[in-house]
Amino acid sequence: MLDRNLRIIYANSSAGEVFGLPSEALLGLSLRSDVPGPVAVALREPAARTIASGVGCRLLVRPAAGRWLEADLHPSPDGLFAILGDVTDTVRARAAAVSPDAMKTGVAALSDLSWGTHVCQFYEGRQDQLDVLVPYFRAGLVNHEFCLWVLDAPLTVADARSALQRGVPGADRHLATGNIEIVDRGTWSPSDRPFSGRRIIDGWNAKLAHALAHGYVGMRVGGNPRDTWLSGESRGEFFEFERALTEWVAEKRVLVLCTYPLAGSTSANVFDTARAHQYAVARREGEWEVIEVLALAEARAAVQRRNEELERRVAERTQQLATANEELRRQIEERERAEAARRESDEVFRVMADDQIKVTRTTEAVVSAPSALHEEIMGAIATLTEEFWPGIPIIPTMSAGATDGSYLRNAGIPTYGHSGLGSELGDNRTHGRDERALVKSFWQGQEYLYRLVKMLAGGK
Repeated sequence: MLDRNLRIIYANSSAGEVFGLPSEALLGLSLRSDVPGPVAVALREPAARTIASGVGCRLLVRPAAGRWLEADLHPSPDGLFAILGDVTDTVRARAAAVSPDAMKTGVAALSDLSWGTHVCQFYEGRQDQLDVLVPYFRAGLVNHEFCLWVLDAPLTVADARSALQRGVPGADRHLATGNIEIVDRGTWSPSDRPFSGRRIIDGWNAKLAHALAHGYVGMRVGGNPRDTWLSGESRGEFFEFERALTEWVAEKRVLVLCTYPLAGSTSANVFDTARAHQYAVARREGEWEVIEVLALAEARAAVQRRNEELERRVAERTQQLATANEELRRQIEERERAEAARRESDEVFRVMADDQIKVTRTTEAVVSAPSALHEEIMGAIATLTEEFWPGIPIIPTMSAGATDGSYLRNAGIPTYGHSGLGSELGDNRTHGRDERALVKSFWQGQEYLYRLVKMLAGGK
């Protein structure tokens, strides 16, 4: 961990191994001048830029021949977190598998890239630049993509054509049929007119539309910017264009590779260039290095998280809709049953209202006095009720309905109606078409009545 002056304020034992000093000896040392070794040298400028800009970055560092470290630099309110990890095996595996001929992108040190990717390459010499651009376009032609090589000094159209003829089978045929075009940067940015990123993007958008309309699977663009754009009055506008280009290629069937010279470039230009792209690749001393800009990596992770959250919400909403549909279906069925019952009732009343139909009572109504509430009976009911359902009061009622009890009472036999069958409050469906009882209540009621009869019969 570094403070804002690049002084080390925390280091674990692994950091001590990387820098060649005990971790406690690193505390208070300045990364600018006090910490020795190639790792400290490689981290000084990126660390300072990260603190100044507030934008993290990720880069590969080679502390010794044959060994690679990945450094994640994260800005913090107090300064900077630097996380170093040994990725030697990963780099070796990548280097063994990503020769230009073996990759769909043709860009060494990068795995296959998806559409909508904006990459920059830093080159030390002209051959470095051609060693990436030629395989890059060769891979695009193999994949039936329309290729657009936009160049400026020091490369010329003749240089580009010659390089393609040496490195791409059938290059002349591809050039003649328009599978690849080589154009001067002045096509969209004449030297006598102010720089316009919008004009460039509009031109490339038209090329993309034309390519897709003519059966190409997509478009890949490669080239180098004009030197004056990096150092002159247009510098700010140019980097705004590069950032706008990253937004433009997103979700389009386009790959863009921009090449920049390391020679003569300031650290500010290198840093700003990397920030304006999703990836940066460079060959230093014969070996490729790759940087994935942390802000964009985190943005992609955020997009992935938003997509997962959206999928979760869609799943939840789908379940809610399914539940609502099931409830609606149940309500419709209940309404249909109620409507059928109403129609049946209406039919009964219609028939009864027919003047040709006569309704005659066949028996006289039977009236019977209620049976007395004997203590023997009420006591037994109260005892068992308290045992089965503590706290439930006993309230005698008399129903207006007719049962056999009316005849028994008139014959001098006391008669009572009692049941231990309980139901949920408000769920009275007695004698309805959907009459039902809880399973638990059914078995409790059986046990309750069995024991009540035993008590009344003198048993226990």
